Amino acid sequence: MKRNKRSTDNPEPDLAKGATPDTASYNGTKKMKIETRTIQEQDHRGILAVVEALTAWFDSDARDRAIPADLRHQYGIVAVSEGKIVGFITLFFAEGRLNIGWMGVRPDYQKGGIGSRLLARAEEFGRQHGMTEIATYTLGDSVDYKPYEETRKFYFKQGFTIYQRNKTDNRGCPEEIKIKKQIAQPGVPGVAGGAPSAETA
Repeated sequence: MKRNKRSTDNPEPDLAKGATPDTASYNGTKKMKIETRTIQEQDHRGILAVVEALTAWFDSDARDRAIPADLRHQYGIVAVSEGKIVGFITLFFAEGRLNIGWMGVRPDYQKGGIGSRLLARAEEFGRQHGMTEIATYTLGDSVDYKPYEETRKFYFKQGFTIYQRNKTDNRGCPEEIKIKKQIAQPGVPGVAGGAPSAETA
């Protein structure tokens, strides 16, 4: 879960024209059926409900302005459980990479593999569009803030590495780190064939 204000034209939604069911653990105990599918306009209200539950990650500007605007322009995937949106990820192309715009999982559904599932679907989308890297940025580790410590742990477990650090004038994000990982490419030596699992988002 992180902030990124940039958006691009919608990529063609050729990933998962139908929904893909999956099973994830809920708080390490209960098993539930999770469906992931392409974001549709009617999903925006449900996504924003997830965002409103994540005030430790998304400030008021992100919740009220940036995310609602970006939802109209970025491609994305939602995770649904029993008809309820419980997680989402948005994506855009920039600088020769697939970039994560926004990502979030409801607090009561975290640590059940939903974030890993969303990221795996994002990587598949990147492969379909010829991308070899997926990237994002988040709060730097010089800032002592538990929610984003968990965010960094999630990304690092997924194979992301830091490629740039920036100091900013934003009091809410005085240091940001840019992170990226290779997208698995079938048949390419040295590139792993799947996303590692994580139990954080």
